[in-house]
Amino acid sequence: MVNWHSPYLWVWVRDELGVVQKDPNREVINRINLVFEIFGQRKSASKVLQTFNSEGLLLPRRNRFGDIFLAQA
Repeated sequence: MVNWHSPYLWVWVRDELGVVQKDPNREVINRINLVFEIFGQRKSASKVLQTFNSEGLLLPRRNRFGDIFLAQA
């Protein structure tokens, strides 16, 4: 898979044929799903960040080379 930088850096990648798909990394998908789950409960992006930080949860990010790493929210 070739990385394609979209606004949703963690979730989407473009394959060799140019088709945009969800990132195959299950940890990334699960973590992003958790963001939306917490948002549904807390109704605020800042409260999602507070929850992630208070529980020591990390968010997936891409470095400038397109590699995924986990970092503090």
